Amino acid sequence: MDNKESFQIVLQHTKLPTYIRLGYAFVIMNVITFGLLLLIRAPWKTPVAGLAVTLIYFLIRYIKKQKGKPRIDQDIFFLYAAVWLWHNSWMAILLLILGILFKLTLEPMRFVFTREGIKRDFFPKKKTEWNEMNGVVLKDGLLTLDYKNNRLMQALIQDPDNTDEQAFNSFASRQLAP
Repeated sequence: MDNKESFQIVLQHTKLPTYIRLGYAFVIMNVITFGLLLLIRAPWKTPVAGLAVTLIYFLIRYIKKQKGKPRIDQDIFFLYAAVWLWHNSWMAILLLILGILFKLTLEPMRFVFTREGIKRDFFPKKKTEWNEMNGVVLKDGLLTLDYKNNRLMQALIQDPDNTDEQAFNSFASRQLAP
């Protein structure tokens, strides 16, 4: 979107691997719970369905092998929530909430810079007017947003080699000029 009218900058998601590991931990906890339910002779529908959902989910993910995408996403939480409805509605509600939160953590952290302002395109979405900014600079792959309310945000961008820093900084300085 580098057309001098607007720029789209995606920040590095440094915590994504941690979130993915937490997602796998929840999958493992559910599999263990389903296995224990089978061992204690609980009603068999929930554990069998849970284990089947896990197996089918990961088989489909393995077959698709989407490059660059994590091997786990929010869908597994929603599937587990549906399975747990048979056995424990509170667990289903908890997994539904976790699925929504997991979906939010997987979103790319994208800023869109236009003449109208700066749009934060991830949760929580927010639009900032240029007159609320002291400065916006992209240098050596580091995006700096200096707000007039004494807030400062700095973050590394996802793909610094394919971003024209000079064009971006020129665009930003034109928008900040009175």
